[in-house]
Amino acid sequence: MWRYRGEDLGLLTLMPKRFFGTILSACLFAFSQPSEFFPRGLGALAFFFLIPALVGLRGIGAMRAAAQGALFAVFGFGLMNHWLCAYDPRAPLLVLPLLALQYALLFAVLALIEEGLPRAAWLLQPLAWVGLEYLRTLGFLGYPYGIVGYALYEQLPLIQVASVTGVYGVSALALLPQSVLVSTFATEGSGACVRPWRGGMEAAFFYSAEWRHNRLRGAIALGLCAAVYGVGLVRLALPSCRGQSIELALVQPNFAPGTEGASTTLTGYKAALAALEEESRAAIRSGAELVVWPETAFVPSILYHLRHRPDREIFELVRECYDFIAASGASFLIGNSHSEALPGGARGGDYNAALAFPSGGGEPGLYCKTRLVPFGEWFPYARLFPRFAAVLAAKAGGFWEPGPGPASLALCGTHIAAPICYEDCFGDYVRAMAGGPVGLIMPLVSDAWARSEAAERQHFAASVFRAVETGKPLARATNTGVSAVVDARGYVRAELPRGQRGVLRARVEATTGVATVYSVLGDGFAQAALGLVLGAILVSAVELVLRRAVALQWPKPYCGRGSPSS
Repeated sequence: MWRYRGEDLGLLTLMPKRFFGTILSACLFAFSQPSEFFPRGLGALAFFFLIPALVGLRGIGAMRAAAQGALFAVFGFGLMNHWLCAYDPRAPLLVLPLLALQYALLFAVLALIEEGLPRAAWLLQPLAWVGLEYLRTLGFLGYPYGIVGYALYEQLPLIQVASVTGVYGVSALALLPQSVLVSTFATEGSGACVRPWRGGMEAAFFYSAEWRHNRLRGAIALGLCAAVYGVGLVRLALPSCRGQSIELALVQPNFAPGTEGASTTLTGYKAALAALEEESRAAIRSGAELVVWPETAFVPSILYHLRHRPDREIFELVRECYDFIAASGASFLIGNSHSEALPGGARGGDYNAALAFPSGGGEPGLYCKTRLVPFGEWFPYARLFPRFAAVLAAKAGGFWEPGPGPASLALCGTHIAAPICYEDCFGDYVRAMAGGPVGLIMPLVSDAWARSEAAERQHFAASVFRAVETGKPLARATNTGVSAVVDARGYVRAELPRGQRGVLRARVEATTGVATVYSVLGDGFAQAALGLVLGAILVSAVELVLRRAVALQWPKPYCGRGSPSS
């Protein structure tokens, strides 16, 4: 590091302790997303949160950078996803170590890129971050919370780019100016000619040997943000696609954990059904064509108990529910459990399901949830770790079986994609559900277990992006909140107050035949970013090996009185 008369020069003087900068970045990252302190989140922080951490990465090795990445994950996600403790105080002990490992690897890559390809770091570092966001949504352990782009869910002009790139393009857009800023103003390694009468930041900008490159980087970042914002404004001003109009009634029963609605007793089932019927009758009387109940609002498997009748009392309750729906004159989409029958009539696998009942009765359509919550709804390694699996199953009250995959349901003259709870956090999965004849996305959700507005808002932020990405309107029915109707551009048209029992009435237009770039390419942007970064890692590693092999030394120019020291 350059010094003048014993004092550090440059942006690093603002961060006397690197770990403090990392913790500061983690806190800003957490508060950019919806939180208990800021229920809707401070989305503007998404454009600034990483600066202290990037500054702290300059001039350090990969091992130290990895330690800072682990620190970032523990503080950032620990603060943002504290509501995991509501499910089980031990849950963070599973989630945080995995995230710490992932972000340790990411920060090591950021430091490697900074050292090996300093001229391209301003572009490659945001892409590396996006690449990790994409990777950590894959597989059994996929964890979609904390994607940077979700913090900007209310900034409609900016998030229109998600119709091309998915949420990952919004993340890159927020991260790019931060990387450019640090790359431009930090003097270390920039070839700056420092003047004694000027501070490090000013010297780096005005007297750097690379000042033209710095200006070009800044122009690219600002120009790209301005272009995306402008195109977003144009897209918002264009008329929306017209389609079949449907009168919706989204029932929010507000069954919190520990209340009779969430009970597994017959008394609880009866009370829950009575509340759902009461709200649905009022909605149908006021003209609702499609009534929607959230995830597992009615627990006993309707199809299984009607067909096999293993319990008389449960059968009578299920029959009451079925008769009410058939006689209502409206269509119903409800969250329900589903069980398959084994040979001989024995009960087989249990599924978290959605049933679509057409108006006037008839055989309902069935969709079974495929993307299950790891450890909470499903654990695929029960044979390898039977005791651990038994503990998890006991806590969850039993595991679900994963469904066969993405599918839509025919209802009200159109097709409906009905992702169940956790599934609407995964853009590529909803994209697979919402293709072809689908005109409306209707997530069925219950976040009551978290007992947290922050958890519900973070989940809702992800749902908003599913509408923008696919170009289809979205109507979201939840147990306790956030129940809302979102148009195809991400604008929240109607919303029911959180934590209240009630019905959200709205008219939506099912837009079949609409396709966005994202609908065709999926997560291609994130995959391309990941491929580019993997190539950059290889080039950086080769570059560093060659430097050390030939013992190259890169002189650092210094102007002014005195002798430079490092």
